Amino acid sequence: MATLSQTRLEGADNARAKIANILALYELHRFTCSRVGEDNEDLTLSVEASDILEDHNLTIESSDDEIDDIVWDVLRCDCLGVDYSATWSSGCKFDGNPDTFKVWLTVGGPSCYITGDFGKHGIPDSDSLRVWFSWASDPDFIWLEPNEKEAIGWYVEQVAV
Repeated sequence: MATLSQTRLEGADNARAKIANILALYELHRFTCSRVGEDNEDLTLSVEASDILEDHNLTIESSDDEIDDIVWDVLRCDCLGVDYSATWSSGCKFDGNPDTFKVWLTVGGPSCYITGDFGKHGIPDSDSLRVWFSWASDPDFIWLEPNEKEAIGWYVEQVAV
């Protein structure tokens, strides 16, 4: 039987794998946005981003539209669902917009999800982003680096806004 520390490690590993996939999708998105008019010979991608292309029979020389289509397909398939929450008090006017979100990446064991707050103009607040994981224990979260926050913020904008 797995110990609590083993299940926490498995949950953390699962969450890190999900973060790596989001980083690769964001890299591919930025790649297609930045290579306009550039020579493709000097451009390189991470192993994870290259693997996504290879899994879909694409290469670095594939068209931007083909790569973007794969990015959006993978992005939508990775997101299992989004929960929204809004709060307001009696006597206050409710604008109908959610305050917080939870983007489900996996369920069951281990579960993995992203939480955060909607900031101004309904855009996710990068300082509020957390990638949570749990498996038969209290949830824990992964501390995010600035580049991870940027990529996860982009991801949430695509699936939850």
